[in-house]
Amino acid sequence: MILLALFLLPQGLTALASTSELSRLPQDAVCQEDAWIRRNDAEAGAKVYWPRQGWQALLGDEDGDGFFDSVPGVDALVWAPTAIVQQGGASPSPQDFLFSLTRSGLGYADGDLLRIDPKGGFLMFYAESDFLIALGISGGGFDLDAATLFEGELLFSVRDSLLGTTLGTIEDGDILALDISTQQVRRLYSEAEVQAFVDQATGQSHPIGAVTALAVHPETQSLLLCVQGPSSQDATVFRVESGGSRLPGWHEQDWLFQVSTELDALTFLPDGLDQPPVLSVSLPYYQVGDTITHRVRFGTPGGVGCGFVAAQPLWRSTQLGGVGFEYLHPRDHIFLRQWDSGATHATLLDASGSLSYSWSVSSLPSASLGIHLWAQMVDMQSGALSNPMILSVKP
Repeated sequence: MILLALFLLPQGLTALASTSELSRLPQDAVCQEDAWIRRNDAEAGAKVYWPRQGWQALLGDEDGDGFFDSVPGVDALVWAPTAIVQQGGASPSPQDFLFSLTRSGLGYADGDLLRIDPKGGFLMFYAESDFLIALGISGGGFDLDAATLFEGELLFSVRDSLLGTTLGTIEDGDILALDISTQQVRRLYSEAEVQAFVDQATGQSHPIGAVTALAVHPETQSLLLCVQGPSSQDATVFRVESGGSRLPGWHEQDWLFQVSTELDALTFLPDGLDQPPVLSVSLPYYQVGDTITHRVRFGTPGGVGCGFVAAQPLWRSTQLGGVGFEYLHPRDHIFLRQWDSGATHATLLDASGSLSYSWSVSSLPSASLGIHLWAQMVDMQSGALSNPMILSVKP
């Protein structure tokens, strides 16, 4: 139903990352700690790729408190494409990444390595309990802080030191290697070795904290990492090879953060990744008759954006660009009525690729306590899909 277009991926290296706290970018006044940000080193700075509104659309109100849920923050991010993407049947989407979260929540622990479930919630890739078994400890204190897949092993680091493991004391600056098939774990690099890598790379000797991110260079297959401290290097990507160096084009200042920022997760992609339009509202909670203003950024400058809504979500992988999946049910009565009438809020994107449009819900079914609506935008020039978004409308 939505226009199919061909895309030219940018040249250079592309990565997704997350920050440990609120940050700010030139075109993202607020960059939440649960957002994934995208950077390509052939472009200036970074932009939000997957915002809080995307998490809320997928999770809804899982705990039943009347507010849409997100995730607390992202501790690890790993490119791990699904079969359909590996076979070229769909564009990459957030489902093609593994991640760990900063705090435990409903149905997951802060030591789990997860994947988005298109049906809602998360799928387990590797559980905290399995890490505990591999390390020979019974519980308490394990929090996954960084991870990547490297040469057939799962490499990881932990947020806090662990005592009494099969490897003895594990420091938060150690890098461990786990063979998932055998549950055998080894220390790949000690904190002292990681310190030496950073010292050589920076030409200085400032104590580091935890290893905050691990990744693999998509061309050289060398191991990359980020560390906590020194503060001027918290978002710098370091290479392990040749005793340690900074990855050219990936120093802290290259991200163009507007405030001091620490990366908390990082992964590189072998074939690039489109920058999707980002769809948002000020707040997702409304009453009948309220004006609902949708805002879009990172569309095609001078192009046209169209917005759609539906009362039912349905994940459908697609070869369209942007976030790589459609989330509005194609047979939903609201979506079909909007499509048939042509009321798609077609709006010109300005010179920066931004737009806004407003609409309202004039009535609800009698005796209704309210409805949830899911929204998504398509850039009609590039075909790129925005993140989905969920809205609550009550009498």
